Amino acid sequence: MFAYAEKMAGSGVGTAGGEGRFDLALTALDDLLADGSVASADRVRAALRAADLFSGMRQRRDAVSRLDRALAIPDISNADRGKLLLKSVGVRMTDERFEEKYTQEQLACAEEVLLKALKLPGVGEEERAAAIVRLASGYYSAGTFEHCVRFIRARLSDTKLSGCRQADLNIISALQFDEMKKWSTVLMGHVDGNFMEMDHNGDGFMDDPRQLQFNLSNRWLYYDPSGAQVR
Repeated sequence: MFAYAEKMAGSGVGTAGGEGRFDLALTALDDLLADGSVASADRVRAALRAADLFSGMRQRRDAVSRLDRALAIPDISNADRGKLLLKSVGVRMTDERFEEKYTQEQLACAEEVLLKALKLPGVGEEERAAAIVRLASGYYSAGTFEHCVRFIRARLSDTKLSGCRQADLNIISALQFDEMKKWSTVLMGHVDGNFMEMDHNGDGFMDDPRQLQFNLSNRWLYYDPSGAQVR
């Protein structure tokens, strides 16, 4: 069944004009997800693939519903549950049609799901870090800079990420302010941290200091049709 769904999906990931028959693929994946006689791991796999297809078509609610169905399977492993939750974070950061920016409700829901995922064992550090960066980027893009900083600080101190020594985050957002497009601005943010204690020689002194650094740059450009520019 899964092989049939993959064949129908083709090489696309859900774009309306992409290859494949997503309607047939999604029907097959839904049947697989609903079949209680199928192994839990295969049902989880079907939910993850369906979420990818729906996200590509900017149908966030449908993607979330498939992941929620899989999370309701009683005997899935912690590793699979973590994969579903982290996928749900990314899905919830996907725009629906006609949406232009993240909403506070959307970001809050994504953070709630992320915190559940961080408590589960068996989920890779890279997957955790990617989800954290995705959500931090969402807060930054939404203009909630203080919340973004608090969120990053809280996650860097999370014990589940203690095996990760260094991390950095770069975010860029560009805006234009008038119909003539004369005024534009770009916001650039950079966060990096060294947050794990390292003492390889055991002398009681850290080899590198723990630190968390934030950099924010705001650049403006005025462009006149005559060719004059002011930066």
